[in-house]
Amino acid sequence: MPVLEPVPLPEYDGVTYISLRAFREKGSEQTIKDVKEFQSRETDVIICTYLKAGVHWLDEIITMLVNKTTTLASGTKGQRTLEGVPELSVLDSLPSPRILNTHLSFKYMPTKHVQNKGKIVHMIRNPKDICVSLYHHAKRDVVMNYDVPWETYFEKWMSGKVFYGSWYDYELGMEDASLQYPGMIYTCYYEDFKREPKTQIRKLADFLEITVSDQILENITEATSFENMQSKKTDHTKFVNMKEEKGFIYRKEVRLLYDWHIANSILPFAADYTHLCIELNYKFRSAERTSNACRRGKNTFFALNGVCSKSANPCVLLKLYKSIVLPTVLYGSEIWANLKPNDITTLNCFQHIIVKRILDLRTSARSDMCQSILGLHPITSTIDIKKLHFLQKRCNLSGKLLTKKLFLVRLYSYFIDTER
Repeated sequence: MPVLEPVPLPEYDGVTYISLRAFREKGSEQTIKDVKEFQSRETDVIICTYLKAGVHWLDEIITMLVNKTTTLASGTKGQRTLEGVPELSVLDSLPSPRILNTHLSFKYMPTKHVQNKGKIVHMIRNPKDICVSLYHHAKRDVVMNYDVPWETYFEKWMSGKVFYGSWYDYELGMEDASLQYPGMIYTCYYEDFKREPKTQIRKLADFLEITVSDQILENITEATSFENMQSKKTDHTKFVNMKEEKGFIYRKEVRLLYDWHIANSILPFAADYTHLCIELNYKFRSAERTSNACRRGKNTFFALNGVCSKSANPCVLLKLYKSIVLPTVLYGSEIWANLKPNDITTLNCFQHIIVKRILDLRTSARSDMCQSILGLHPITSTIDIKKLHFLQKRCNLSGKLLTKKLFLVRLYSYFIDTER
């Protein structure tokens, strides 16, 4: 395997990529064009993750499930990375089902694979961990050639000016695709695999329609542990890298609970925690988050309704809904984020169920009339009102406060960006 030398990083459509062999030999536009036109088989399984989200780990697990073996593969996932292979026709010799992978956005997914509704496995990892892990990787990897101070890197990470573009845009694209093509994409979480690997591997096997015994699951779990892969798996980066004598793919095991240091203060971080009675966790899918918020909201309202007498005054129930239930649901679905149309639909359905319950009407009753009778705004209007109230409070703050100064800086930046 030839040692690679540093070269300028390739770009395509405003996004920077890493200088894999395909990008070096064919250029960015042709590489991505070839990926889109790749002749996928119906049995292909494509692993889709952002950089440093666990693709090596997932590739090893799926390979073992497909082959029903517990021996670590002799090859590497890089030999089957769609945007990394200069001539994709070499993949034709692989037996079915082929286990392929890519870090490209969903819009560059092979067209034929999407048309065939081929299986896609998508892993999400906490973006804070990805950010730090990618920083250490980029400093060492010759195909990235990106040794800059942390402060510079972090600014670029937050603005999406890093390899493969913004993590946020990537995950939003995958979420849109999972809604557009239900049943095609299996989304799993890195942290879940760390916490309960055997259970998660079982779920993955079910999606892949592979029957495995408990003993094989146990053996795969042990074989794909970090300690085993670090000691026994060949790290290909040591063969192609001029910066390191040894590889760095399996550099350090990641713990699930961290102490994050901010301004010399230690902030304990937990995977799941509660803030203002709202459950928050590391899962960033807005559809799932909004559905959970609405489910908790319905349970809360029905519990409050049960405490009251069956003939409770609708005005009392309405006040309970507006003052307790609705705020919890809206903040639980994170109204400050740009809620997607599907999230708004979920929130509207939730409110329609509640207003009919308050008025003790059938579910077939017109929702808009029920809202008008109770004097309730549609969800979109309620969100806009809350945002305007928030803006008003910020504008009324004293100009001496740091919060007000930061707000004015952000507001000024927004106006400048809008004018551009």
